[in-house]
Parts: sequence; C-alpha cells; structure tokens
Amino acid sequence: MIICNGERMKKYLITIDLDGTLLNNSSKISTSSKSYLKKLINDGHKIVIATGRPYRGCRMFYDELGLDTPLIFHNGAGIYHPNDDSFKSFEATMPKASFDELFNYAKDNIVTMFYSINNELYIYNYLPEVKFYYHLNADTKIYEGPLDDPSFPETSNSLVVLNVGFKKEFETYIEKNLKDLDHRHYYDDELYSIYEVYPKGYSKGSAVNIVRDYYNFKNEETISFGDGENDVELLEMSGHGVKMINGSKNLDSVKDAVTTHTNDEDGVIKYLKEYLK
Repeated sequence: MIICNGERMKKYLITIDLDGTLLNNSSKISTSSKSYLKKLINDGHKIVIATGRPYRGCRMFYDELGLDTPLIFHNGAGIYHPNDDSFKSFEATMPKASFDELFNYAKDNIVTMFYSINNELYIYNYLPEVKFYYHLNADTKIYEGPLDDPSFPETSNSLVVLNVGFKKEFETYIEKNLKDLDHRHYYDDELYSIYEVYPKGYSKGSAVNIVRDYYNFKNEETISFGDGENDVELLEMSGHGVKMINGSKNLDSVKDAVTTHTNDEDGVIKYLKEYLK
C-alpha cells in the first residue's frame, strides 16, 4: 500500500491498450501521459501494455515508459517479460493444419490475408495499406503467396479482409469445423469485412488474469482501458473496465465507466487522475 497524506492508498494493476487508447492520433505517447504513468510506477502501481500489435510493434513503447511488467501482445496470445526470466513467457499459435484449412476454404473470397512473425510479414495478395497497419520497416522481409505454403510458419493471429457477402459462411465454418480457432469481427463496409483469426481461448482478458495472478492482485484492484472490439474481454475481466469515449459501441455492455476525453486528449491519464484521488 502507498502512504499518501497519512492515509493508505491502494495499489492497482493498470492495463492499457495502445492504439486508440494510450497512443494519440500520431501514434505517440504524449509527454504528459508519459510523465504521469512514470509517477504511478514510482508510487507502486503496476502498468501493463495490452495490445493487438506484434511484439516488435510495441516494445518501443514499453521501453519508453520504463516498464518492468510483462508485455501483452497479439491480443493476449503472447506474453513476454523482457526483464524477468522467472515469468513464464509464451506465444500461443494456431495449428497450421487448421489455419491452412480455413485459408483454403475462404481463399476465393479473400481480398488479403496476412500475419507477422518477428520482422517478417507473410501475406496473400499484398496491399500497400498493410505497411502502415503492421508497422513495416526497411528491414522487414515480406513473403507473398498462399498462406498454406508448407514453408510458412504457424502464427498467433492473422488478419483477413473478406468479401462482405462471405462473412456468415466464414464465421459458421470456423465455429462448426475448426474448434481450435476463434474469430473476432472488426469492420464492415459495402464491399469488405475485416476479421482477426486466433487460437481459441486466448484474449487480452485471459492474459490479464495471468498477470494479475503473478502479482497477486485482486480483481477489484485491476483497472483496464480500451477502445476496440479486441478489448471486450479485457474490460469484461477487469474489476474496473474503462471504455475510451472514442471507443467502439461493442464495449458498452462490458464497460464500468467511460473517459471524458479521447486518446488524442490524454483521456487515460485524465481519468486516472480523478479515479485515484
């Protein structure tokens, strides 16, 4: 417990999504957010990043904040502690046979499908937009071709853009035939649907449970912030789940509160300053 003005202040496990939550619209952590989160760390709180990004796309923010906690990436399918070998880090992957089966079933309706491992991108039908989304750099190796290529490795998650008219068949096939895979729907427009495919049983919420047990925090001592569909389990499994005011309506059924400011207005730290008074 922290002593503050003669009173004991509860310590919290504070789990924060990156894009649309902690990061501003320039994909940076503001100076004020960085300063306040470092103060919370010094006060004894535990700050944990929980992101859908691959490890290489979020480690720089971990270092920028000077964190000493496990890093949750690939929406909970991966947890790695850079500073503690006693923590059981892992990265779950989808069985290649199941992933290949799904790819072959959906192939004629796939606009693009891709995944990243370390600094390598494996992609079917390359589109330039992927460069921004997957944080590619000059050293990224790109392997383009059918994702059922035997030389392509297993992955923790994959994004797929489908013809919108195929979405029901896609969901049904996974649910009925591929019991070791799961899917998360992100977006529809008149032409396309965007999904994430990942190993069943893993989410940001399941990852937070592991970290919470590791540090012996109670559920009511856990605060989480998120904005998107991949944050549903995170907010649902936290003692206090906070939706960003700029977040998805899909979080409305699991949130405990909403920030008064967006990710571009330091919404996370402004909320914490009030909540932790």
